[in-house]
Amino acid sequence: MATDYARHWYTMAEVATHNTPSDCYVTIFGKVLNLTTLLSENQTADVKLLIENAGSDISHWFDQFSGTLKTYVDPASNIRTYHLPMGPLLHAPPLRPGTDIDMSFAATGPWWRNKKYVIGELSKKTRKIKLVNTLTGHEHVLEVPSEESVGESMTRYLAFNKHAFSYAAKHAGKLIDLQKTLEDNGVVDDAAELEELGMNPDEYLPCIHLYWIDDLSVA
Repeated sequence: MATDYARHWYTMAEVATHNTPSDCYVTIFGKVLNLTTLLSENQTADVKLLIENAGSDISHWFDQFSGTLKTYVDPASNIRTYHLPMGPLLHAPPLRPGTDIDMSFAATGPWWRNKKYVIGELSKKTRKIKLVNTLTGHEHVLEVPSEESVGESMTRYLAFNKHAFSYAAKHAGKLIDLQKTLEDNGVVDDAAELEELGMNPDEYLPCIHLYWIDDLSVA
């Protein structure tokens, strides 16, 4: 059942944990890219910049309207080229053209335009919820994208309980529809209002109670 809720939305905190050459995520204008395969297939000096920025947002490297790397006119050569003060970058042609330039990516375009690396979207607004397991008494606080369904959010709970989908979820006594968002289920996000009142939102998190439904279909 968990496979019915494939991850689409990500928090920046989640992206930040994927910060190594063998597990590399970046974000560009709200898109989340998994560049792990790209790095494994291109173990060259020009991937160093990607490794150094793994787990971070690199939108500032690109022009927001064209989606291409930012450019400038080099004062010495008077040639327009990519603006890369931080160093060379994979698939960015060098300043001076030559016959040894690798254009193997020409068919698919440079990695930042290749949709195969896009795995989801970065949440524009995250929120916290408290899950209370009524069977065990355990509580867990999750930061989740406000845009995703409760079912998608529950996939995060699998890290704490592999039988996450063997529970019925309720809020204020009402059964939660896993296909809908928290907001659509009436789980209101009042963090901003609490902050205006000088109250700590983390002390008044919306609570979702989980009730065991005796279903061991999820191993």
